Amino acid sequence: MRRSQLITPFGVGAIYQVSGESFVACDTSEWTGGERIELTRLSDDLNVDYFKQGPSGGGFGNPNSDAGVPFMRFPEWQFCESCRIMTRLNMLEARKKPKCYQCNSPLTPMRWIAACKDGHLQDLDWWWWAHSGAQGDRSCVAKHEKLKFVINPEAGGGLASQVIQAECGASRSLQGITGPHSLSSVGISCNGIQPWEYTWLECEKAPQALLKGASNVHYPQVATALDIPPKSNAVSRVDPDSAIKNHDFFNNVIDGGFDNEGNPIGIGQQYCEIISENTGTPLEKVIEVCFLEWNQDSAISPNSEKVDLAYGEFLAFLAHHRDQSADDNFITEHTTLGAVKSEFDSELLSKASEIIESVVLAKRLREVRALRGFTRVQPNGSDPEITLVKPDLGKGENWLPATENFGEGVFLNFNEGFIANWEKSHAVTERAMETQRLAANLNASWLPEATPRFVALHTLSHALIRQLTFECGYSSSALRERIYCRTSEEGEAMAGILIYTSAGDSQGSLGGLVRQGESPRLLLTILAALESISWCSSDPVCSELRAGYGGLNFGACHACALISETSCTNSNILLDRTLVTGENGLMRPIIDLAQFT
Repeated sequence: MRRSQLITPFGVGAIYQVSGESFVACDTSEWTGGERIELTRLSDDLNVDYFKQGPSGGGFGNPNSDAGVPFMRFPEWQFCESCRIMTRLNMLEARKKPKCYQCNSPLTPMRWIAACKDGHLQDLDWWWWAHSGAQGDRSCVAKHEKLKFVINPEAGGGLASQVIQAECGASRSLQGITGPHSLSSVGISCNGIQPWEYTWLECEKAPQALLKGASNVHYPQVATALDIPPKSNAVSRVDPDSAIKNHDFFNNVIDGGFDNEGNPIGIGQQYCEIISENTGTPLEKVIEVCFLEWNQDSAISPNSEKVDLAYGEFLAFLAHHRDQSADDNFITEHTTLGAVKSEFDSELLSKASEIIESVVLAKRLREVRALRGFTRVQPNGSDPEITLVKPDLGKGENWLPATENFGEGVFLNFNEGFIANWEKSHAVTERAMETQRLAANLNASWLPEATPRFVALHTLSHALIRQLTFECGYSSSALRERIYCRTSEEGEAMAGILIYTSAGDSQGSLGGLVRQGESPRLLLTILAALESISWCSSDPVCSELRAGYGGLNFGACHACALISETSCTNSNILLDRTLVTGENGLMRPIIDLAQFT
């Protein structure tokens, strides 16, 4: 597998199925080697020293190499599809595909495993399950008796047709095994460990039977951040003169702040002119030094000691970075949706520019994705009993597994005044209140707040990703989104969308996405995306029904608004086409002028 897959979907504790076999990834304390990755703003936020990329294995030509990331064959219980005999593997055997001891046919892993809310994972005790039925006798022969996994065609195609048979005659179907208390009710308890651990521990949580390929076996918690200036400079050319930073008016400029264009606010411009005159430094250089210092300070949330990662990136996109080099990891260029003399009607272009204040072409980006941990059964934050399991299982490692990617993207910054007035509309707030109520009832604390602003930006981002796959040459799973969203009541207001692609190669991507962000292509893409989600082939059913997790999607299905799970930052949840294209939608003024419904 690719090293990036060691973060998601096959990170620590996840099950990897390939060529009819099934494996589980061991914790990071078992790793040997690995490339060190640095991104201070993310490591500070996660309270670790650094990150490490998964070590490379021995390759196809050297399958017995001990290098790389260890995986354990799991589940241990397997069955033969020919004679249906079940076998529990000996993990100390050589690394070879297991075969049936009776007919020498390849064995198939059992499809059911057990997990608890503390994140533990184990094999199901199939002997105990077979003897827990009405015909079972738990006082019979010990657990080494033969078991069979048979199919009863007379019982239909559900779980009732799948039966575990013991040599003594005891048997029980899998009917009812999915219940939250089905295992504990027959005396099966949690071992308190992961499959690759050997010493059982006490665990009071009830184990639940899960399909080993189901999504609720492993919920990865991934933290991501972009490498932004000044740290993104491969060779730091912005080396502020001590005379600038030591000037009496330097802190006055920082305290005054900067606007979205990177210019000092108020009297700050005059302070910069004085610093420039007194130090003999060009004014642009003084402004740049002051802005970089202010940008770092303003990314600190006033209510937290941690870095506000999203706001720092938002400011970095809005700033005009001077003296950029091809070696930098954050290269941007500001552009517009178009010019009045373009092929677009001037009124349409004016209205679009009123909503989308600025467009930034991110010609080069560096992204670090780190695995914070994982949960099982339910996502983190959905239940107070759910425990986040760390990648090292709490063994004291001072690093996290991560992957480093390079790519490109297009950033859209929405006019704060326009979107603030729009989200105060009674019709808009009423539309979003039902989604907020459902999210509160579900205790979906791992999701962003379902504000009208976020739902609209999130839905529009999906529409743009779907449209860009037809125009820029990238597959839908290759594009990703980052939503920069926050109301003024929540802190520093943000309203931005970044659609980007990234790859593990240090050379990044090929530039097709950035080219699509240039004028007039971007506005054409936006119009096509809005037209595509204005009407769904499943309407009126799609637009009138709630769907997705807990009904948190309204008017969103695979035919109109859903994208690849790997592309969405919020699991394809909190989508509503009406808040984008409806009568009171965010982009309705553009749709009316474009004359499509």
